[in-house]
Amino acid sequence: MPNELDNLTVAELGALLATRTAETVATRQQAILALAALRVPEVIPLLGNALTQDPERGIRRISVGALEQVDVLAAVPYLQIALGDSDDITADRARYALATALPRLIAALDHADAVVQQQAGVLLQTLTIPTLQTILTTEELTDLTAEEQSAVKRSATIALGLMGNSAAVPILGEALIWPMQERGMVLALVTALEKFNDPQAIPFLEKFLRENPDAALKGQAARLLGNIPHPEAVTVLTRALVEQQQGEVRLAAEAALRRHPDWQQKAVLLIEALRNSGQERATLDSVPIIRALRPPDSEIGRNRHLLTDYLIEQAVALSNDPRMNAIMAKLITDSADGIRNLAGERLNHYKQRTNTAEPLLQNLRFEIGGATALAPVATLLQEDLKTYFQNPIKELNEKTLAMWQDTIRLARLGFALRAGMSFILFIVGIYLTLSSYQSFLGGTLQTEGFFGAGVSFVGGLGLMLATVYSGPLKDIRKSVTDVGTANAAFIGYVHRVQQISHTFSFLYIQEQISPEQVEALGKLIEDAMGDTIRMLGDGERAGSNGQRSRGQGRGATNY
Repeated sequence: MPNELDNLTVAELGALLATRTAETVATRQQAILALAALRVPEVIPLLGNALTQDPERGIRRISVGALEQVDVLAAVPYLQIALGDSDDITADRARYALATALPRLIAALDHADAVVQQQAGVLLQTLTIPTLQTILTTEELTDLTAEEQSAVKRSATIALGLMGNSAAVPILGEALIWPMQERGMVLALVTALEKFNDPQAIPFLEKFLRENPDAALKGQAARLLGNIPHPEAVTVLTRALVEQQQGEVRLAAEAALRRHPDWQQKAVLLIEALRNSGQERATLDSVPIIRALRPPDSEIGRNRHLLTDYLIEQAVALSNDPRMNAIMAKLITDSADGIRNLAGERLNHYKQRTNTAEPLLQNLRFEIGGATALAPVATLLQEDLKTYFQNPIKELNEKTLAMWQDTIRLARLGFALRAGMSFILFIVGIYLTLSSYQSFLGGTLQTEGFFGAGVSFVGGLGLMLATVYSGPLKDIRKSVTDVGTANAAFIGYVHRVQQISHTFSFLYIQEQISPEQVEALGKLIEDAMGDTIRMLGDGERAGSNGQRSRGQGRGATNY
């Protein structure tokens, strides 16, 4: 439908817009449409004034569309004012227009024409943080597709970063931790926050590291923290290095920490993070931690063991915490290039330098391991073992040996005496037998003499038979059995005791002894004693049973 005002000039149309009465509403509407149809830059101020100053909401509503039709970028300052319009429809239309203008404005910043770039930069400076916050935080922009909305929000993010006002940091941080944030948006937010490197971003980055599952995005957040010169940023990075399960994130945290120059501050914070974590030595990835803690080359040039010595000092302060002792030992070893003997040398050097009591270092020595670290402990353990165990055991064995030797010597003496007595009895028997036999052969014996000689003959013969078949010989056989059994029992007992004592010595030096093991070793000693006693008793019974068996055999034969 033709507009009867189409032939008027811009100035004439502007004059019509300036007459703001109830009777001229229709005329002003036609003037706005006519100005939009001209599509020249001169109409922007007239349409902008109509949008921001006209009392009629219908006029303000169509002014938004007219500005979009002519040049939405040039209309940005007026659209920004219209966001606060009392009419919700006008405000929504202005928000939509700004949203569509933002991507074009950001794109114009990289335009090949320097003039266009400059104009876009000037327009960008007219935007306010509340305006961009409104666009960024609006959950759904009417009439825009999901892809268009993402582009608008990324543009608002970029604009906030380019403004250089630190008041934008909390807004960007809040947007960063929104759930289900798309990847491109997160990258835009991190890039925008990098423009500031402001400590205000630290709490948001920490929460992002804790809650976001994307390792690559968390790596970006860690790198951003590395650019923020604030102690709290170091604290967050140390926790990430210790607690994060994803290797990519730990490597990013390590690289970020290396950019912070104060290595002692990092060491203190890392040790605190380790104490507060549930990390164990077996699961700790300690190599990135050592790389992150590396002192500057200028300090290492003066003392190449600077980090190792510092970690040893901190570990001694934690000597009462077994878990941390193990972790610190791993860090100390890794700081010594993984060489246990070198770590042990530095530990010995620390003891000499500080005159630290050995008990404070023992647990650390065991955790570090290696011959150098364990040498003082092994020496002390060997001295204790020799004083309180090996020497007493040796004395006990010597006394036991002496007692057994005395017993065997007495048994042999008894054996010799018994054998001598048996021999004498046998000789007496031979003498009596021969003497009486000669009397019989003489033939001169009277009845009484014959009876006496007969008694001597029978008695002598009986003594010889008793000596050969029973009595002393039985005792001699028993003595031989007892001596042999005693020797065998003693050899077995001493051998078992030596085995048990050597086992105890090994476990003691390895610090693997426990009350249960002590009880088990004691039970073995008790069993050895019991077996020896049973062996001696069984030998005695065997001798007695053998004698009875022989007696029964003879009886059966005689029968």
